Formats: sequence, C-alpha cells, structure tokens
Amino acid sequence: AGWTFCIPSFMLACWRRANIAGTMSAMGTGAATIIGLYIAGFMKVGGNVGAVTSFRPFYPLNLDPVIWGMAASFVVGVTVTLVTAPPEESLVSKLFDAQSENTATA
Repeated sequence: AGWTFCIPSFMLACWRRANIAGTMSAMGTGAATIIGLYIAGFMKVGGNVGAVTSFRPFYPLNLDPVIWGMAASFVVGVTVTLVTAPPEESLVSKLFDAQSENTATA
C-alpha cells in the first residue's frame, strides 16, 4: 500500500493547487484499494494470476493491485482537490516561489 503514497507526494511537490483534503483522501483510497484486492484474493475471488500462495491478491484485468491503487489514488486525489478550497496563496508562495534575499531572512 506504500506505493499509493507516491501520487499524493508528487501532488504536493509539483501542483500548486494540491491541498490536505485531496492528498489525505488519495492516500486512504489507494491503500484501501490495495488492501481490498488482497482481501478479495484471499477469499478466492478471481483467477490464478500471481505467486501460488494462500495469500494471493485479486488481479483485475491481470494488472497488479499496486496499479489499481495508484490509479484510484490519482483519480480521488485530483477530484477531491478540485472540489475543495485551494490552499492559501501566501503558503503556496512560500513553498513554490523563489524568495528574494531580503524576504528569505525575515
């Protein structure tokens, strides 16, 4: 489930509009998706893809659960971010804009 935290991390590092609600919901959704696919596989849902063990995840469309978790994380993170209030511009400016020598020390 840790891979799904990559999407919210990139959102915060690269997108000025990203906010806490979007990134937290992205983390929760991605982790829940992966955990849900492992539970479904444990309950013997799906085919015979993956390692032959008793704890095999379910592979929808033969894609690894990490792919589904990251996709769900991305969709929910972007959607929630766009429907909630953006972060304060003063905070975003401190994180993304180059500070002059005079304002950096203040």
